[in-house]
Amino acid sequence: PLPDRAARPHAIVTGPDGALWFTEWGVGRLGRITTGGEIEEHPLEGAEPHGLTVGPDGAIWVAMESGALVQVS
Repeated sequence: PLPDRAARPHAIVTGPDGALWFTEWGVGRLGRITTGGEIEEHPLEGAEPHGLTVGPDGAIWVAMESGALVQVS
């Protein structure tokens, strides 16, 4: 289970290091689960995060409900 039950995870991708990244659209954050099982949460500015992808350079990109794209790493 996620630390914040209101998180409402929506989308998930595997990052270049094998960690899993996911949107927490209910609370406006991006989550990450390391290969060791540790959960990290990163706040995002703006509207609810929905989709995400890994770019060709390994950067994580998040599509926000506002229509903006946010590069996270």
